[in-house]
Amino acid sequence: MKLAAVKIGTIAGFIPINTIRKPTGGNGTQYEDEVVDAINSYILEAGGKVDFKLKGDSKVYKDIAYAVKVDSAIKARAGVKGDPKADIILCKDKSNPTAPGAIYISHKKEGGPEAFQQYGGLSEQAGEHIYGHPLVQKFLGKVAAIVGNSDSLSSPVMGMFTDKELANMSIYGPDYGGAFSLQHTQIIGQGKPVFKNTGKNVELSFSSHMSLSGDLSHFVEGYLPVFGATFRAGRGFTYKGKRYNGARVAIYPYKLMATRGGLITENIKK
Repeated sequence: MKLAAVKIGTIAGFIPINTIRKPTGGNGTQYEDEVVDAINSYILEAGGKVDFKLKGDSKVYKDIAYAVKVDSAIKARAGVKGDPKADIILCKDKSNPTAPGAIYISHKKEGGPEAFQQYGGLSEQAGEHIYGHPLVQKFLGKVAAIVGNSDSLSSPVMGMFTDKELANMSIYGPDYGGAFSLQHTQIIGQGKPVFKNTGKNVELSFSSHMSLSGDLSHFVEGYLPVFGATFRAGRGFTYKGKRYNGARVAIYPYKLMATRGGLITENIKK
């Protein structure tokens, strides 16, 4: 067991290094730091390397040695513009976390659908696969008509849709259907990591909610993905070459939109 020298007041001594947490800085992502720390502690206690499999999937990711939180440096090296879908990467080498064999995790804190805040954006920053999708353009057209020239969305708007590919791109990343990456995660996990030693490998799951890429079976009722537009000063989107301000557009869990006062509901179809 590795020990670290510490001093509290006039008392000096040693404590196990895996009990020391890095400071989170109050940046709103403390729960991600806690997940990264918990996984790294498990790996360290298991000998420094773990063969992981994800609950519900037979693939084994061998020799995982680190969990790292996705930061601006990782994003820049991967050439990702905007917000990456992955929050955490499990990798063999933290100096090259996106090397083949990595596990990409989109993580949410506990708290039901409300804790998801949103699945993904709809503006140009979401990428052409989402922004240019015909259903997205139809929804943006509905919102644009309400905003008009006022630079302010007068009522929240919810758009119901049933396109599974679009839902998967919003939930698991805009590169859904391609290789796993910062923009296509193997899983979306909510809550704390759960480890189950099977003897041959360690099965990873999460305490509150977990789904594998392509699985929409859990995204029903309150978790159902819907288009949403809400008033937000300083936010906006472009539709047919014109900028509309005063609205934030995204794909949200149904529960986050359905209870808003004055809600306008639209069915968005092909």
